[in-house]
Amino acid sequence: MTIGELVSQGGRQLSAPEVKALFAGSKVEGVSADSAWWSQDFPDGTVMGEVSTDNGYALGFRGEWWVDEKGRRCWVNSRRTGGTNCLYYYGLADKYYASEADATDKAAVLSPRKVTR
Repeated sequence: MTIGELVSQGGRQLSAPEVKALFAGSKVEGVSADSAWWSQDFPDGTVMGEVSTDNGYALGFRGEWWVDEKGRRCWVNSRRTGGTNCLYYYGLADKYYASEADATDKAAVLSPRKVTR
């Protein structure tokens, strides 16, 4: 699904306060081309989780998360170098999506996220 398709169905980019409220204390799950991952974001700004690859390899991670001035959920992995990862979040009904693009990029593809408390 693209940002444009999500907006046409009534979805929208989440605000910074909505992103913070969504993530604090939540477990988030997602998939990529060759792996699945989950993370637990704690209200104190710490995060932990695990990445599992298709070939059965699993790697745990720890770090810090926050919401930046643009409203993106950001995190840094304290177990490896590589910098900060920040994504915008979108909602449609009770479903959530992530993207590197903000709502002005209607053609950007969204990645589904499962969020549970």
